[in-house]
Amino acid sequence: MQEPPDGLKALLDPDEQVVWWGAPLQGLRFRKQDVFLIPFSLAWAGFAIFWLVNVIQIGAPFVFVLAGFIALGAGLYLVVGRFFRDAQRRQNTAYAVTSKRLLISRKGRLSSIDLTGLDQIHLEQNRDGTESIIFGNDEPAPYAAPTRHVSVLGMGSRRHRRLSRISRPRALAFEFLEDGASVLAMIRQARDAACTSR
Repeated sequence: MQEPPDGLKALLDPDEQVVWWGAPLQGLRFRKQDVFLIPFSLAWAGFAIFWLVNVIQIGAPFVFVLAGFIALGAGLYLVVGRFFRDAQRRQNTAYAVTSKRLLISRKGRLSSIDLTGLDQIHLEQNRDGTESIIFGNDEPAPYAAPTRHVSVLGMGSRRHRRLSRISRPRALAFEFLEDGASVLAMIRQARDAACTSR
């Protein structure tokens, strides 16, 4: 294992050692929620273009034109911009497994999980062949209700529950790893050692 960068070392306690460190694969990546988000974003952008062309043709008040440009900007972000933003976020992300914790460092922001409190962990296969390690429960709670929009419309279909899941914050994870299974094995070994020495 290569020596961890100085920025990662600075986050460690005096008696803490790095077991493994790495980073997510770079570049544009697709997530499983894109199965729903891509069609939705294309429909949004298409409607924004349709709206904008029509309000300009009929000479509608400026506020309607402005609303069209705002909707178009949001649509372009959903179609294209969010992929580049996600790639930039991963470019500034580092992961580490230490003798005490799991660390996720993102450009000045640190998330950590105590190994002795790590109860739920599972490996997820991504569409591009990479793997992600999810810490905690990434599934909706069994008592979770549909979103407010669903109750207003009187629709509690499975499709709307899926859309509700997309907008819900994900559990912490080591994302887009080339060999997630090996990292998972190291995490479990480090967790067992931490619990034994507790």
